[in-house]
Amino acid sequence: MGRKHNMLKVRILLNELQKEPKNLMRLHKELKEHEGFRDCHSVQRHLRICIDLGFVEVAKIDKKWGLPTKFFQLTDKGKEFLKICEPKEIMGSEEILT
Repeated sequence: MGRKHNMLKVRILLNELQKEPKNLMRLHKELKEHEGFRDCHSVQRHLRICIDLGFVEVAKIDKKWGLPTKFFQLTDKGKEFLKICEPKEIMGSEEILT
């Protein structure tokens, strides 16, 4: 059985990574205002889903003070997913369906 995830949350997380690579704590700080991203565990779970789907990859690992910090960035597949999920693209597809 697969893990539960919300594609809207996945899209919000990918939008945050679109500009520059970020680490988990910075992602949590920027996303904690959104519904469903109140705790770091939710951000981590959706980040893991994005990695498993191939939307996100590790950009670099910094080792300051002995603890490694991973920075994550979008892959080409993640960028394509965001293009498909743009509101104007979704509106265009609704017009085709009706």
